[in-house]
Amino acid sequence: MIFTNTFFSPIGRITVKTDDHCVLSLSFDDAGDADGDRESAAHCPCAHAALQWLAAYFDGERSRPLPRFRLAADLSPFQKRVLMETMRIPYAQTITYGELARRTEGRAVGPMAARAVGTALGKNNLPLLIPCHRVIGADGHLRGYAWGLERKAFLLDLEQGNASPLPGPSRHICSNRQNNKLRGKDGTPLPTSQDATLRQKHVPVHKTFRCCPSVL
Repeated sequence: MIFTNTFFSPIGRITVKTDDHCVLSLSFDDAGDADGDRESAAHCPCAHAALQWLAAYFDGERSRPLPRFRLAADLSPFQKRVLMETMRIPYAQTITYGELARRTEGRAVGPMAARAVGTALGKNNLPLLIPCHRVIGADGHLRGYAWGLERKAFLLDLEQGNASPLPGPSRHICSNRQNNKLRGKDGTPLPTSQDATLRQKHVPVHKTFRCCPSVL
């Protein structure tokens, strides 16, 4: 049986789909649907765990274990590797699409590989649990995010302790970015990920999410 619940986040309603064993998908309502039982959290431990994790995430908590989840069935082996490597990106840090491609392949890669990574991230059925919002362009700008760049900016700001949603519709988000350029609290553009030393001056290194212990 598929259970469907709604989590009310600062950036919109998140539809959480689970079965009896794991989380199947997360999606914002403008990208989801209404199938399933919406009165199910109390009867599904997995749904309850997912909702509790989301609440902790938006409260800035970094230590809560991930709920069990399952990747989409239509992913290629490469796309699955990309998503698993994405889980290794530490909280409040970013890397580029090219760097993620290099880490996935374990060797130097060209521009086509970076684009293939972007395609794989676009098929991520578990945003937030698999933090594809932490992948940015080589120039430091925010690039394609299936749920909108404003949401991507908010999530990165949240992890840096800067998030400040405006009153009114949740899509109207106050960010510390100009022209989608990733910046620190002082407004200085952040490095893109190649220079870890510089990055850590702007973004504290926090405890990372566990890498895949809860994946089915």
